[in-house]
Amino acid sequence: MTALRRLARAQGVVGCAGALMGIAMDPGGLALPSWPDIEGRVERGRRTEPVFFPSISEYPVIDEFAHAVRATDRIRTGAFRTALDQVARGRRVLEIDTSRDAIWARYAADRGASSVVAVTGGPPSRLAPRRHPGRDRIARFDGQSTDLLLREPADVCVSTTIGAIAGSAGAAAILNDARSRLTRPGAAMIPVRACTMASAVCARDIAPGMRLSPLAPPYLDELFRLRDTPFDARMCLSGVTYRHLVSSTGIVEDLDFASGTRTEGNEAVVLVVADDARIDGLLLWLRLWTYPGAPPVDTLTRETTWIPVYVPIFAVPVEVAHGDIVEVDFSRTLSMDGIHPDYAALVTVRTARGAFTEAVELPYQPTGFRSTWFHRLLFSRGTGTR
Repeated sequence: MTALRRLARAQGVVGCAGALMGIAMDPGGLALPSWPDIEGRVERGRRTEPVFFPSISEYPVIDEFAHAVRATDRIRTGAFRTALDQVARGRRVLEIDTSRDAIWARYAADRGASSVVAVTGGPPSRLAPRRHPGRDRIARFDGQSTDLLLREPADVCVSTTIGAIAGSAGAAAILNDARSRLTRPGAAMIPVRACTMASAVCARDIAPGMRLSPLAPPYLDELFRLRDTPFDARMCLSGVTYRHLVSSTGIVEDLDFASGTRTEGNEAVVLVVADDARIDGLLLWLRLWTYPGAPPVDTLTRETTWIPVYVPIFAVPVEVAHGDIVEVDFSRTLSMDGIHPDYAALVTVRTARGAFTEAVELPYQPTGFRSTWFHRLLFSRGTGTR
């Protein structure tokens, strides 16, 4: 039993961030792992105060329990289900980053796919196929899709390699590779597009307690074990909606999986302050389209298990007024593994009192611990972290 599940049992809550946000959970016809009373635990695990939780989509720390709760996020699953309903029948389907139970591979098979290949996206290993129990048309491979060779290219590629920051889990590199090597020209890509949105916020006003979720320490411990040292992890902030935003919004990362997308890039946006407020950072969240013409999944409009990421900028909050400007220069470059991006932002707030500028880095593998004012507040004594 994982440390996370032990803690969840002790507290009577679901062992994933979604439970903290009061997400409505609904299997929606999917064949799910057999965790008992998931919906009951979610109900008992509801929280109203915004709290911080590590961003984990980009790291191999998502256990079976977290996969099960993701599978019952009806907003997330509904978007993917609708897309597969349109294209699976009679097609060869490739699922990348499948869970142990190969949920989308099984769903595609049940919707009439002629054949399905599911790749786990786990630690590198020799890719050896094994049939999935009860689904003769599904061949599952343990390993990375970038090491996979297919005899026949897929007609449909479905992947949940999407992070709270759209490309943080390596979607650009992984799905570019799949599009060029593993799918036929014109293949349906699910999702078809993912954007990272940005706005100015003040975390101290949204979450005055500046507290970690009670379920965060076990995840942080797993992250720290991966690196053999503590580090300043990217942190999500639950319970945030559009009413918490201080400024207008802008796109700082735009990934087009249908036509291929850049693995590195730079976006400059100008945000306009809506009213008198304070700014101490940026909020980044996901907007996702699972098929052309689909209504977007916006993770600020509807709560999902993709929790927005808070980026700390100013140690002393900047007082702003209506009409003030926030300039954001947001960049991404590939990290040393050639898959996951390192992000960075240069932020300038222009007010009647002058300009305030700070730069921040959001690397895939940070080297510092308690190196920012924000992480010193979170990773203090009593949080359960090292």
